[in-house]
Amino acid sequence: MSALQTAGLTIWQSRLQQLWEAFGRSMNVGVRHYSGAVTEHFYDNAGFGPTCQALCLLGNTAEAARYGQLILANIGFSNDYRLQNPDRWWEALSPMIHSLWGGLVASSALFAYEHLGDPAYLEAAYRATMAVFNCYDWNVRSTPRRLSPGEAASTYSVAAPNLNMPDLSRNRFGQSVFVGASDPLFAALFADVSGDDWDMGEELAAYLLGFGTTAYLYRDSSGRLKCVNGFITEEQDGLSITSYAAYPSRYMLLEDNLEFRAPEGTLQPTIRLIHGQFTV
Repeated sequence: MSALQTAGLTIWQSRLQQLWEAFGRSMNVGVRHYSGAVTEHFYDNAGFGPTCQALCLLGNTAEAARYGQLILANIGFSNDYRLQNPDRWWEALSPMIHSLWGGLVASSALFAYEHLGDPAYLEAAYRATMAVFNCYDWNVRSTPRRLSPGEAASTYSVAAPNLNMPDLSRNRFGQSVFVGASDPLFAALFADVSGDDWDMGEELAAYLLGFGTTAYLYRDSSGRLKCVNGFITEEQDGLSITSYAAYPSRYMLLEDNLEFRAPEGTLQPTIRLIHGQFTV
């Protein structure tokens, strides 16, 4: 909407603003019954993750926190947690990591942290985000399905053994694994697919908006300063923080309202925290 306003397209900007506000009102009305969590998969991460994020964007943090509790209850190293729906062929197979929805819901958890302030969202977001890279890392040699540089597989089956499909136990795969399946439903659904890339890519864009650029500092329940997506080194006059981000350019200590952003186009792999302020 800001881009439309900058471009002078005020009619379209106004129309989009009205639609966004109407959407927000409908989200608020449905909070009591968790209507935003319902997708074609019934109660689904693809529903309550983005709904929590949308409510945060709208400033409706109390309502967002209700959906946020669903994220915290379900997110983890296995981040595609729809297997509680046994009527769904895919979700009934195994606890797994799915790159797209696992990554996007992890991003929603991180967004919830920045708006709600509970470090539990930050920790959960990092656990699930890092798990997504099982689907991309061609250095991993512990899975039967090896990846060549530049390849990816959309899904990683956490269970071992996977009793529904033993060949998938702790393995990476995509739609093509079901081609030629003995089950007639599987065979019909996947007759024309190829490759292991299944609904992928958006989670990497979400990563770059969060842990791909940002290291987070927070205090645990005992008041000790901790770092997520980086590490802290004690120095004589303060602390040095080194980021694990792929493109380190942002540091945040939310509870102290501290944030550092590197100038656009530059990277800042390390920063110092001295007398309560970030300094290069």
